[in-house]
Amino acid sequence: MRALLVVFLLITVFITVPFAHLSSAQLVSTQPKPVGLVSYGICQDGKNITYNITTQQIIGYFKILSLKALNLTSTYPYYASLQLGGTVLTPHGIEWVQESLVFNTQNNTFFVASYNNGEQTVNSTVIYYTLPLAGYLIISLINNSPYTLVKFQYVIIQNGSRSLPPRVITPITAKIQGNAEFIVNYYLKGNVELVFGGYNSVTNFTSLYSQLALFYNESGLRPFPSLYNYGTNATGSSSDLFTILGSNDNIVVAVGSPNYGLITSDYQPPKVPLTFINQSIIVNGVGLYKNQLFYITSPYNVTFPTTLKVGENVFLYLEKVDVENEVIPNNVIFQVYNFTGYYDEKVIFSLLYPNFSIVGYNLSINSIVTLPNIINISNNERYVLTKPINISVNTSMPLLVNVSGLYIPQYLVEIEYPNGSVITNWFDKGSVVTLPKYIYVSPTERYTLVGQDYIYINSSNKVIAPYQTEYKVYLNYGSFSVTYWVKNGGTVSLNAFVPPFYEGKWEGTYNAPVGAKVVVNQYIQETLVLRPNIPLISVLVLILVLVFLGGLFWWRVKKVAKQ
Repeated sequence: MRALLVVFLLITVFITVPFAHLSSAQLVSTQPKPVGLVSYGICQDGKNITYNITTQQIIGYFKILSLKALNLTSTYPYYASLQLGGTVLTPHGIEWVQESLVFNTQNNTFFVASYNNGEQTVNSTVIYYTLPLAGYLIISLINNSPYTLVKFQYVIIQNGSRSLPPRVITPITAKIQGNAEFIVNYYLKGNVELVFGGYNSVTNFTSLYSQLALFYNESGLRPFPSLYNYGTNATGSSSDLFTILGSNDNIVVAVGSPNYGLITSDYQPPKVPLTFINQSIIVNGVGLYKNQLFYITSPYNVTFPTTLKVGENVFLYLEKVDVENEVIPNNVIFQVYNFTGYYDEKVIFSLLYPNFSIVGYNLSINSIVTLPNIINISNNERYVLTKPINISVNTSMPLLVNVSGLYIPQYLVEIEYPNGSVITNWFDKGSVVTLPKYIYVSPTERYTLVGQDYIYINSSNKVIAPYQTEYKVYLNYGSFSVTYWVKNGGTVSLNAFVPPFYEGKWEGTYNAPVGAKVVVNQYIQETLVLRPNIPLISVLVLILVLVFLGGLFWWRVKKVAKQ
C-alpha cells in the first residue's frame, strides 16, 4: 500500500512540477529562512541527481559555543531555537514532524517543544545551560499498529565544562495513525532539517557559533548524501546566519550574511561523540580523587599513571586497575565505559631528630609513626621522649618535620658516697640532684654533707660526694645527759661541776678525769661519777680536831693562870 502511495505521489509531482537541471539559486527565495543542514534528496555533481531515503529515526548533533538572539518585535524577543524536523510519509499523505530546543538566551535556559500534524506541544520543564552545550536531537518513529508512536528525544553530552554520560530523555510523545516513516525525496518535497531560527518566528542572532551534523539511522548513523544550508518547513527562521564548510566536512553555523544554497554533494562528516568514558581514580579504596568524563571519536588506549603527584610531597601510587585496554568507538549506539584505577595515597616526609639524624618515610595516609622513646648518643649521653607521641600521617605534613623539641637530653651521672655505695642513673640536662645531708652508718656513726647539698646536671661525670665522718658523743651527768655529734678527729672537753668534798671522774670510753680533753675517733659514752674526797675530808677533820684541842688547851691554861 505504501509503495502504491509513493508511486501515486511521484506521478502527481511529475505532472504538476516540471523537472529540469536545478541550481541552488533556483531552489531558494530571498525570504529569511531557517539556517543549518538540510537534505532535499538532490545532489549537484554537474547535473541534478536525486535520491530517496526512508528511515525510522533522524538524528541531529550540535555543539553550540556561543548563542545570543534578539528580536524586539517578537513576543519572545530573546528566544532562539534549534530545530530538527522531517517529512513523514503516512497512509494519509505527508506530514511535518519537528522537535525544537527553545533557548531563552537572556537567562541561559531551554525547554523542548514539538510540532506534529499542525499542532505544537511544549514540555514546560526548564533546563539551565552553560556554553559550550553539546548533544543530540532525536526523533524516532515506532510502528505499533494501528498507529505509529513518535518519540521526541534529546541527549545532552556537554553542559559547560562538564561532559555528561548519555541519557536519552523523551519529554514529548505523539501518535500518527497508521504506519509512518521519514522520507527524503525531492519529488515528494520530503526533506530533513537541522536548523537554527526563532521560536515560531524570525529572529536576529547577535552571536552564534555552532557545529552541526545530520544523520539518519540505518544500522548506525548514516549521513545524508548532500546538504543545503536552508530549510523550508521549520517553524523558526533567521535573517543573519550562514554556514561554513570546514575540513573533514565539519560544518559550522555562524552569524553573517546569508548565502542560501548547496553546502556539499558528498557529505562525509567527522565522527560524532557516542562513546563515553568515565575514568576514575579511587584513593585508599574509599574516596574518589577525581574522574575524567569525556567522549571519544577515535580509538582510546585506557591507561593509568603509576604515580601521580598531588601535593608538594603527596603522591598517589597505582595499586590495581579494574580493566585496562583499548576502546574502539562505534557509530551505532551510545556506549558507556567505566574504568577505575585504585591508588594508595602516600606522603613523603622526613623526621629530624635531636641528634641531627634525618629519617625518611613514604607512608600511606593515616599511617602511624611511633617516635622512639630513647635515642642513644653515646654510653653516657642520650635523648628521651618527654611523653609518648604518635605522628599520624596526613597530607598537610611538611617535607621535613622537626621532632627535636619533643626530646630532652639526659646524662649518665655516677655519684659515689663515703659509705662505698655508688648510684648510677640518668638525669635530665639542667636538672638538680639533691644530696642527703646525713648518711648513717650506725646509730652512733654517720657521714655529714660538707658544702652545697645539690648537684647541677649539665654533663656526664663522676661525682664524689663531699662528706665527713661524725661520731656520737653521749655524756651522762647523772641528773641529765647530753648527746651530740662531733666530726672525726675533733676534741671534746669532759667538763663537769664537782661539789665540794667530792671528787669526779668520767667513766666509759676513755675513763678520763673531769676537765680532760679527748680526741673523737669513735663513739664516746661517758658517765660522770662523784665520790666523797676522803683524803681531803680526813685532813679537814684532823685540822678541826687539832684546832679544838688547841683551843681547849688554851682555855685550860688561861683558867690555871687565873687561879
